[in-house]
Amino acid sequence: MKVMDLALASMALLVPNPALSAPTAPAYPSPPPPATSAGPAVTFHQSLADGWNDRRIDTTQANAVFAHVFAHLPPEVDVHPTENYYYWQLAIDGRSLHGNFRLVAGRREHGEIAFACGEPTEFLEPNERAERLIHNKVFTAKDGVIVEIVKPLTVKVSYHNKTVVFHLNPLPQTPPTRFTLPSTEKFLQRIQDESGLRFHLLYHTTAHYFFWVLDEETPVPEHFRPLTEEAVIGRRTGFVFWSQNSVGGRRILASVRRRCLLRNDYYDGPFDQLADNFVQGDGLRPWIEEAMPWYKGRVDPRGYLTDGPAPRRVALTAHGQHDEPSEALTLIEQALTLPDPVGHLARGGAPPPAGR
Repeated sequence: MKVMDLALASMALLVPNPALSAPTAPAYPSPPPPATSAGPAVTFHQSLADGWNDRRIDTTQANAVFAHVFAHLPPEVDVHPTENYYYWQLAIDGRSLHGNFRLVAGRREHGEIAFACGEPTEFLEPNERAERLIHNKVFTAKDGVIVEIVKPLTVKVSYHNKTVVFHLNPLPQTPPTRFTLPSTEKFLQRIQDESGLRFHLLYHTTAHYFFWVLDEETPVPEHFRPLTEEAVIGRRTGFVFWSQNSVGGRRILASVRRRCLLRNDYYDGPFDQLADNFVQGDGLRPWIEEAMPWYKGRVDPRGYLTDGPAPRRVALTAHGQHDEPSEALTLIEQALTLPDPVGHLARGGAPPPAGR
């Protein structure tokens, strides 16, 4: 073949052949929607690192930390936990501080707002915990803080020419509708925990114990992993629930992570987020005194002890605790061998008091 023939042959390979179908263009997914600043907030590492290196605030002074955090509050905030804690976290001066503002029911009416913060104890040795930075202070008009009740669940707090409106949770105090309460049970409260989950606080009127049932009447902000056919664990919260099929499949809180209780973090259970804003009359007092007679005459309608130097709540930790999910499953398995499995879970595996 001549050289020219070779060139023509090569060119022929480049000429499209109409007999051949054109290749199909690859399919691409639709482009994502335009980015916006709305929706869930994002925390960037840069802000944490910048804070750890910032030493402009004297963290040993409660007033200085209060002023800094208050200055960064938006004009209006929603307080989700029903015990009126507004939580915050702050990276500053090589520390990670966790804290809260709290508009205590029965105290905000007197112009008070409680403020607390401290370093987590997770990585501290027992002998180091006494040295951790911690602040607890009630701010009033004497500190330049003005608390004004606009409506029962709307509170204005003013400090240094700034006003923040706190909207407290208007969670309806209605009995559960997804299941029927047995005749031996009483609905006491509907609460929202700092974990974001809602619960029904119930009381067994003949066996005399409290217990917690997951409120599933609105979408539950959690994803569950099955442990057995009747037990699940929250992927985020670590809460373990047992489904009581004999009462509409309601989910009884069986156990929480032990380390969350030690940390006092957002996943330590609902015992410290009671619906204080809606207590009427004797409230929880008769049920606490019946279930725990040693508190008789020592507790107020909201469940706070009336003796001692500081307000302390009777802890309704009506569940077990676990390091591993297998421990929670063992607790549930033990409960299922007993006539009253809910009571066993509510006592965290402890035997019932003598005479009950």
